[in-house]
Amino acid sequence: MKYNLALVVTSLIAGTHATDYFLRFVGGNTVINGQLLRLNTSTNGSPGVSEPPYNPADHYSRFSDSVAGELRVVPTNPHPPPVPGFLALTPDDSVQGALRLFETWHPDDEGVQVSGWRIQKPRCGGAQLLRFGEETQNRWVAVQEVTSQGVARWVPWWVTGDVQGLGDYEVADIEVIWAKCRVNSNAPGGSENCL
Repeated sequence: MKYNLALVVTSLIAGTHATDYFLRFVGGNTVINGQLLRLNTSTNGSPGVSEPPYNPADHYSRFSDSVAGELRVVPTNPHPPPVPGFLALTPDDSVQGALRLFETWHPDDEGVQVSGWRIQKPRCGGAQLLRFGEETQNRWVAVQEVTSQGVARWVPWWVTGDVQGLGDYEVADIEVIWAKCRVNSNAPGGSENCL
């Protein structure tokens, strides 16, 4: 396998990885459409979108492509020791037929699904979309939730059946976009010179 040495060296110097990605809502409503998913400590590990102004401490949810259908979290608040995190889905006892998107550092917890991710490549130059498993009938929805600080956020759920019990939601999709910027935990969104 041949590598472009200049590209590899440039990526290492810049502190970026060619396989780092962000997640962005597509569709839904005017609050979420086109917005990158953000994560903070008050959201139970689920990335989402709130109305502006955005808290600079809410970092963009960032991940890298990896083997076996797993998507590894790229930490924007690095802390020793390095512990691998994963993009995952988990069921909620109050909702049948939907799985909540979240980031986890405990992939072996009961009900947590970290394997089965795929990035649906565009056929004619369209958006790359995030998918889970092989079922083509499933879809993303954005569910409105309120944090413990009283902030309304829209959080992604992967719908596998009936959506009874989800509350207020919007049909949306999740686009996967290349993260062409450096991780910087002190920068707004956790990334430097990003958009």
